[in-house]
Order: sequence, then C-alpha cells, then structure tokens
Amino acid sequence: MTTRDLPAIEAALLSWTDEIGAIATGLFRRTGELRFKHGQEAITEADHRIERLLVERIRAAFPGDAVQGEEFGDSGGGIAAAGGRTWYLDPVDGTLNFSLGLPDFCTSVALMEGDEILA
Repeated sequence: MTTRDLPAIEAALLSWTDEIGAIATGLFRRTGELRFKHGQEAITEADHRIERLLVERIRAAFPGDAVQGEEFGDSGGGIAAAGGRTWYLDPVDGTLNFSLGLPDFCTSVALMEGDEILA
C-alpha cells in the first residue's frame, strides 16, 4: 500500500456514509429493538444491517482485503496475512445509547496493514 491509495480509501468511506446514516436514522428510537449477545452486550437491527452493508461495500471495492466485524466476526477471508490489509468494524459504536434514543453513537471503521493503522 502506498499513500497514493489513501485518497481512494477515503473516497470510498465517504461514499458509504449516506447509506449508513439512512439505516441508522431509519432505525433510531424504534422501540423493541434491543437484544443482547454474549449475556450483556447490546445489539440492534442497525448493528446487523450496517455491518452487512460495510462488508458488502468493502468486498466490492477492495476484494483482497480481510474484514473483521464486531457483530459477525470474520466475514470471509480471515484476518489478512502478515502485511495484508484488514478492516475492523463497529457498526454502531454506542449501541446501548442508540437503543435508548440517545444520539451519542457512531459507526467506527479502522483499516490496518500489518501493524500499521492506515485509516
């Protein structure tokens, strides 16, 4: 990866924000949406839908990259081999706030190549 690739990555991320926002706003403050995984971790339909969208977009735009999501884990391809790129996703960072109708949440996305954080 070179720094020349970063503008394409940034453009891709920005192009997905409207879709992510539409999912989040469409499901925000809906009642009866909160569930729990692993005993105590909150999860909502928004978590699932946003992660699926991001995995689909990343696979289409960057087919050689690995994806690790908070909700579904390894989305095919596994963690990238040494030196490869891996995307890390938290589709609704602040799920409990989201489910309670509090606007303190976001979607978190990180991209690493080997041990280097790229985005």
